[in-house]
Order: sequence, then C-alpha cells, then structure tokens
Amino acid sequence: LGEETAKRRAIISAAGSHDLIMLGPSGSVKTVFAKCIHSLLPDLTLSERNECGSIHSAAGHLFNPNSSRPPWQAPHSSTNVNCLIGAWSPLKSRGVIPGSWSLAHNGVLFLDEFAEFARGTLEACRAPLEYHYISLVRAAGTTELPASALLIAALNPCPCGRGLGRPNSCACQE
Repeated sequence: LGEETAKRRAIISAAGSHDLIMLGPSGSVKTVFAKCIHSLLPDLTLSERNECGSIHSAAGHLFNPNSSRPPWQAPHSSTNVNCLIGAWSPLKSRGVIPGSWSLAHNGVLFLDEFAEFARGTLEACRAPLEYHYISLVRAAGTTELPASALLIAALNPCPCGRGLGRPNSCACQE
C-alpha cells in the first residue's frame, strides 16, 4: 500500500503507452514500478510476435514465438550508442545488428540510472522517441529498424542517490 500517485502514473503509462521518467532516491522501488508497468501491458498479437521474432533473429537472439508477453530490455548505463540503437555488422552476410531499442519493439525499454548514460547515447534516443524507428546510415547503405517501445527511465536526484533538496540529505558535498 502507499505510493498511490506512483501507482496511478504507472497505470496511465501502461494504458496510454506514455513514456515515463522516475526520479527518486536509491531504494525507492523505481525498478519495481518499471516491471509492474511491463506486466500491465497487453499481450502481443500474432503479427507483433512475428515482428519481434524477426528482430531478435536478426540480432542472433532467441525469441519464444509462443510467448505473448511484450519484450523487456534493460541495458546497463555503460551501454554504448551502437548497442542501444543498432549498428552495421562487419560481416556482410548479417547486415544490421538491432540494438536494445529495436529488441524492445512492442515492449519496454528500461533505462535505469538514466543520468549515467553517455550524452551521445542519450542524444541517439531522440529519433526512436519521436518517429518510432531507427534509421542507420552508413557508406554501405541505409536501413530502418522498428523501435516502437515504451521508454521508462529511472534516475537518482544526485550521484549519492539521496539529494532531494532537503538540508543534510545529500552526501555528495561532504
């Protein structure tokens, strides 16, 4: 019980596919709420399952075609832009390797410790947030990857995780 406002925001996020950013100190159950939002999402349709299966196959990952649950991706904050967005494979037979955004297509992309991601990596999130696809342009050509995922980000108010503007709550300045 408790956290009624957070629960309501989680339900609204899941119901309306609204991206969400959560700010709070360490241990304030931000990750739990993100997983709850994922559990509230509707099951995938057959078409969506096939689409997810194709993306995961291109990445060399297994995707259970019998599972109707939306994908969940939670890359580490040290993830580089190629792992998040996708990249061209040096092996010509494979072409493009989808990143976490595409692997989360029709599901949830959870970026925990959001403020710890490199600036360039976060900047690369603009296009999939706006257009729901990723366009990779290289000398080898151009390709588009689907990237319609619900973005849920969580971050601490400061590096020590305790600063919320209250006197003596932040240990960073000691």
